[in-house]
Amino acid sequence: MVLPIELIWESLSMKIFKPAIIIFLFAVTIIHPLNGQPVITVDPDEFSFSVYTGASETQMMNITNNGSSELEYTIEIDGTNQNNYCLEFNGVDSYVYFENTSIETMIGPNWAYEKTISAWVKPHIDGSSDDIFGAWNGAAVYGQISGSGNFFGISIGIIDGEDRIWVYNWDGSDDRIGIEYERGEWAHIALVHDNGTLYGYKNGELIGSVYTGASGGAGTQMVGGGTDNGRYFEGSIDDVRVWDIARSQQDILDDYLYELNGDEQNLVGYWKFNEADGETAYDQTGQENNGFIYEASWMESDATFGADHWLSIDPLSGSISSSQSQSTSISVNALDLSPNLYESILHINSNDADQPQVDIPVALNVESAPHIIVNIDTLNFDTVFAGYQQTLNVGVLNQGSETLNVTATVSSDGQEFVLNNTDFSIMLGESEPIPVTFQPTNTGDYIGALSLSSNDPDADEIIVVLAGISVDPPVIVVSPDSLSADLYMGETETQTLQVANNGSSDLNFSINLLNSDTTSHRLEFEPGNRPRLSIQDIQNFWNSEHEYSSSSSGIPSVTTSTRTTRSWQLLANDPQDNNSPYDTENIYYELTDTTHAFKYEYYEPWEDAAGNTVCIMYIDLDNDLETGATIEFDDEIEGIDVLIYSFGDDGFDGTYLYEADNDQFVFYEQLMWRVAEDSTNEFSFAVNNELFEGLTSSRMVSLSGSFAYEPDIVPNEGMLDLLFQPPWISVVPLDSVVAAGSVLDLSVIFDASGMFGGEYYADIVIASNDPEDPEVVVPAHLSVTGASDIWVDPDTVDFGVMFVNYGGTLDLELGNDGTDVLNVSSITVDNT
Repeated sequence: MVLPIELIWESLSMKIFKPAIIIFLFAVTIIHPLNGQPVITVDPDEFSFSVYTGASETQMMNITNNGSSELEYTIEIDGTNQNNYCLEFNGVDSYVYFENTSIETMIGPNWAYEKTISAWVKPHIDGSSDDIFGAWNGAAVYGQISGSGNFFGISIGIIDGEDRIWVYNWDGSDDRIGIEYERGEWAHIALVHDNGTLYGYKNGELIGSVYTGASGGAGTQMVGGGTDNGRYFEGSIDDVRVWDIARSQQDILDDYLYELNGDEQNLVGYWKFNEADGETAYDQTGQENNGFIYEASWMESDATFGADHWLSIDPLSGSISSSQSQSTSISVNALDLSPNLYESILHINSNDADQPQVDIPVALNVESAPHIIVNIDTLNFDTVFAGYQQTLNVGVLNQGSETLNVTATVSSDGQEFVLNNTDFSIMLGESEPIPVTFQPTNTGDYIGALSLSSNDPDADEIIVVLAGISVDPPVIVVSPDSLSADLYMGETETQTLQVANNGSSDLNFSINLLNSDTTSHRLEFEPGNRPRLSIQDIQNFWNSEHEYSSSSSGIPSVTTSTRTTRSWQLLANDPQDNNSPYDTENIYYELTDTTHAFKYEYYEPWEDAAGNTVCIMYIDLDNDLETGATIEFDDEIEGIDVLIYSFGDDGFDGTYLYEADNDQFVFYEQLMWRVAEDSTNEFSFAVNNELFEGLTSSRMVSLSGSFAYEPDIVPNEGMLDLLFQPPWISVVPLDSVVAAGSVLDLSVIFDASGMFGGEYYADIVIASNDPEDPEVVVPAHLSVTGASDIWVDPDTVDFGVMFVNYGGTLDLELGNDGTDVLNVSSITVDNT
């Protein structure tokens, strides 16, 4: 309130001088401190949770605005139990030196082949990278002193213009994976050496993998610099871990965001860098392989690992009107947490001038227990024929900290659903499939329940609904039981193959055509001084140096528009999973009279074909794992008899055959043709059909993509089946549905075009859903009568001028362009 001026002057004119009153009158002009200001209150003022491992719980927090204007607030989560520090390295002469235990002793006898090393890394925001000769020469995050080199680790530097964090292993060559990074930002980097493969991870994501051999040496660990042949790192390093196994991606994802206890299985070195002062970095595993700190500085770490990921808030911000409240959920999740006490603080920041930050403590006590996770709530069986059965699995996972004991029972009106086993014990972190069998004896719809009870203290009985349908089966009848045709070269003939369904359900069928003349053959050739590839050459090939030929270098140039082909058949469809712009989507193949061709389609087009249209095929020609070579990639591939290389080097591209005596692959012949053009997304090539002559099928694995990235391996597991269909027979349609009680006529076309005279055999294989007769084989035979086609060169013989009683001799050349033997019965001369 402001006193009117007139009142003041009136008081003075009356000469009533009262200083105390005057002071009071001026004091009331001050604005009240609560006028127009928000006032925050939070209830409750702390939270305490107690849950079992793997369980979750939510409590509510009320934020109230007791002021007279809008309250704006945000909530931040701050872990108080981390005391997280890191070491800052100067890039000049600072390092941590671990002299107590060598790497060989720490990891064990398999140190050269199997290990995992990880660290949190933050390159200095004002730093710069040097050009380096190899990853071993980079600024060392982790490396060694061995007296003879720095053989594996993590470094940073510029190679071929690429500034990367490098994960590397030296096995005689610099096998490395480049990882992109941002200066001033933390990244978790992991090196995994799994026998023949080196993997690089960033923040739990697989960045790439390369083929590598045994590490060339080891010695004493160094962090931050001081390695043999390496440079000094400028920036921060935190939480260095060494494991004596090759950890999986899931292993890394499970714990890279959390500090460990130090007693985890296979953890053989662990330095948290949380000492905050002093010159010693203590090994948390109890092996006392402590590190001596030289010229590195302690700093509080702002790395995101160790943050309280067990705690979540919703919402994290808001606006609250005067005299109103808002509820906020405070949720904890003990999934993947070890039994322990976890503490955090919620910082509630607001525009309350008198109380701009309110701190709310949160405590989580995690008690040890198993924790059951079931992957589905309903198990739907396919339609099962009456009198037959189908078995499906229900997956049960233990995400707790103790052994999970499960008892399973099923219930239904009859005995349609059956369990083979009822009691299971599942170790922590492991899963167990529970097989359930649906075995109806009559037609109808069936419902049952799978009940799972366990020693998870937080879980009630879990019910999985079981559902299945039963119908009577189809019955396939095929006639005739064999087919044959006698044709002259160039003729065609169509015959009818009848498929009948004498059952009570739809008959689904598909047809495959296979050569049945499967005479075993081996290609004979003299190796001589032909080029050879050792197994090591093959495994290191992707990361070696490559050359590309000009278009005039010798292999016939054939374009897809002018080349006569039969239709492409899909061999494989591969998911987009290679983290590369040169990722294979589809592989096709086609069989012609002279070639076996392959076509690759990428998900994205390329600009330059050179180096980006690479294919290597590993073929088990005879489907025999006991013959051929064993080649290691992510997994071992056994029984490889043939290699096909196609990447644009005419002196290297071609077919290579395995020579068991020397355990090497020997060059056999060039590609028949190759097409790889710029600015498209497909390339193709062909090999001589002689390679697959007489075979019904082979198995293969394909590596494709760009040399600048890791190869895309197709398929992701196992091998592809390469089926060889005979070119002289076709069936229309190749698949269909025949209703109960119906008949379908198929057209079988015999085609002797381009065929040589002789006998040809094939099998028409009809696969169906008839449970009693799932595969019907109809033999087919084609007898071709060939025709000879004589030619004579020259067509005129001119002896010129001859002397009387003298003669001369000229040669006539006879040839046969036909498909049967030419018999010359006589040659006569007409002297008229």
